[in-house]
Amino acid sequence: MSTRKITVYATKGQQMKTIDSASGLWSELRGELSNAGYDMNSLHATENINRTDLVNDNAVLPTGEFTVFLRPMKTKSGADYNNMSFKELRAEIDTQEKKDHLNKIANKTGRNWTQLKTPELAKGLNDYTKKSGSTTTTKASAKVAPAKKASSSSKKATPVAKKASSSVAKKTTPASKAEDVPVIEHIVEMVNSAEDFNSSQKSRLLDLLGEISTEITGQSNARAEEAAKQAEEEERKQKLKAEADALMSGF
Repeated sequence: MSTRKITVYATKGQQMKTIDSASGLWSELRGELSNAGYDMNSLHATENINRTDLVNDNAVLPTGEFTVFLRPMKTKSGADYNNMSFKELRAEIDTQEKKDHLNKIANKTGRNWTQLKTPELAKGLNDYTKKSGSTTTTKASAKVAPAKKASSSSKKATPVAKKASSSVAKKTTPASKAEDVPVIEHIVEMVNSAEDFNSSQKSRLLDLLGEISTEITGQSNARAEEAAKQAEEEERKQKLKAEADALMSGF
């Protein structure tokens, strides 16, 4: 199978990344995800094409591009109630003892346990688990290796300041903005009309101002491209979150 892009979206923390993979079976892709830093022993996976839970090692993956949603799974030692949907929390209320405990909470506001909202159910079940002596799982999330901090030596930038003939100091810094360009154009006009400079000095000053103007324009364009890229990434993440919410509501 040829490689295709697979988007990995972890519902906890809304972490998203894209990988290129030729994996045809879930066992193969799961290994890739583990190598990418995800703790697959504590995460449950669902793909968005066939809306299938990826549990069986021999589960066949979609041949085209698709998204894998990862969410914390229950373990034998308990459940991660804080990351469960309302439907999942209701499924956990499977004993009369739990119902009695939740009713005590609900009765304080004139309700019964069936009227509690998602955060109230999660907190109530966590409290019940602690009182009953059980332990809840730690919050499972996609464990992505943190980026290494740059060493102190790599952080130091050596400023480079070219000396101009007699009156031009440093070149522009990255803080320069596109609105500075009209100012430079005005200076160019002043240099052209000045009588205190000979033709050689004027030429040198105009060359330097041209370089500065080009640098500012380039920086402005780069910032605009980066902002557009971030906006596109955020929009994509929000779409994936909505799709994940819709998908998880069916489980």
